Amino acid sequence: MEKSEVALINPQQNPAWDAFVDRHPQGWLCHQSGWQKMLERSFSHISGQCIVVRDAKNNLIKAGLPIYKVRSILTGNRLVSAPFATLFDPLYTEEDDLHLLLRKAVELGKKEGIAQIQLKTFLSSELKNHSRFHVCCVYKAHQLILNKDPEILKKDFHRSCVRQKIKRSLCSGLNILSEDSEDALKKFYNLYLVTRKRVHLPPFPYQFLKNMQDVFQPTGNMSILLVEYEGKTIAGLILFKYKNRVSAEFAASDKNYSSLSPNHYAFWHAINTAYQQGYTLFDFGRTSPKNQGLLQFKEHWGTTVRDIYEYESKNHSQQHRYPEEKLSYHVVQNIAKYLPLSAYPAFGNFCYRHMG
Repeated sequence: MEKSEVALINPQQNPAWDAFVDRHPQGWLCHQSGWQKMLERSFSHISGQCIVVRDAKNNLIKAGLPIYKVRSILTGNRLVSAPFATLFDPLYTEEDDLHLLLRKAVELGKKEGIAQIQLKTFLSSELKNHSRFHVCCVYKAHQLILNKDPEILKKDFHRSCVRQKIKRSLCSGLNILSEDSEDALKKFYNLYLVTRKRVHLPPFPYQFLKNMQDVFQPTGNMSILLVEYEGKTIAGLILFKYKNRVSAEFAASDKNYSSLSPNHYAFWHAINTAYQQGYTLFDFGRTSPKNQGLLQFKEHWGTTVRDIYEYESKNHSQQHRYPEEKLSYHVVQNIAKYLPLSAYPAFGNFCYRHMG
């Protein structure tokens, strides 16, 4: 008699899935059914389901992998474990269950006529030697362990790049707001557009962030921090909060006020608040090794750094390439350089209809 059975479920119609995510030590906000709801509300080219392994005796879920079909006539159709998730893992305890999940993902790809399968990981290491997948990118994750009062942790921060800037920001007349309103989201988004324009990258559609707010803010899993100076919003963060971890998912700032160090003010406030609320990890998110400036910014906060791997099905490609190395990335950047800010929302809407 089989000990396990593999099935496809719709997490939004199966409450057992979110309960499993809550129980699993690697379960994160992007595993929850709310992530699927948010993505499908935001993008017509993305649809999700979940591969689960159940115990045949009691029918309880013991492993799972959310998998999304991403359709595009420009970038190709593919299966992705979690579109737009910064950190993510297949959820399993026994390695045999992982193999069942991956085998089902490959079968699903064949059924859908899709050769490209992309799997994101954070703590999972067993995929490194899996015969069906190869490493396509190695990113960096930066986390600050909140095992001491932040004033003590601050001693390990870089003196000139962080500690002095925190001190400067605290004397600069800045004010921080933590709000749940759509008005706060609009203020953040306006600043986010300017930030993305500055680095010549398309912005996420506003509706994506609005749907994210609608799904995760009522449950206390998302918050918006805004830094103001003389009544003007000059920096902001969007934070995810789940289990023991707070993660900085989006950041924006006005470079005209960089002398006041508003970014450091926002992160310092977020770290202190996370510690006071009982969280034990502050996550600075995933970073490409190609972005040396952002890597250094995160390392200066006394973070622990680990490699995180993204995998791709071997029947698709063996080429190891970061997004920054692809022709499409440079084409998008070159277009972005010449677009006025007023055209940026439409530009983001178009680009993200083909991403995931």
